[in-house]
Amino acid sequence: MIMKRIKFFYLIMLFAVSAVALSSCGDDEPETEAKVYLAPGASSNIVLDYQDNMEVGAVAFNSTSDWGAEILPANSSFEVVESKTLSKVEWLEINPFRGGAGEIRCTIFATPNHAYDSRYAVIVVSSATNSIRFNVTQKGMANPGGGDTPAPNPGGGI
Repeated sequence: MIMKRIKFFYLIMLFAVSAVALSSCGDDEPETEAKVYLAPGASSNIVLDYQDNMEVGAVAFNSTSDWGAEILPANSSFEVVESKTLSKVEWLEINPFRGGAGEIRCTIFATPNHAYDSRYAVIVVSSATNSIRFNVTQKGMANPGGGDTPAPNPGGGI
């Protein structure tokens, strides 16, 4: 009878030790929050020349998870504009426009701006928990110094 109790006690202890050992097995890696953030030294403001018509720059950021990018039309204050005529930014592209974790560098492409005014867009890069914005300005061809109107003609000629 005593022997049965000792065996029973050892069996209970074996189960208890096994339960403790199994409960400690798990993922010891700290959970990483899914986020995107600006790469060190990278700027969130991008200024393009009016004659750019191919690869013109890059958007650099870091991501801890999957991300996606979209290009939105904006005004000169970089407020996103929604209208029938400005629903899509056809003059600007980004490649790649989605991906996974890591140090990311996306190439941006722009067509020439043959207008007098500068044009504006916002590139929004988003993860599951946050997003970052890149403000893009492409100068107008008559005003390569920037701004929205051509420089005055001091010669006054016709």
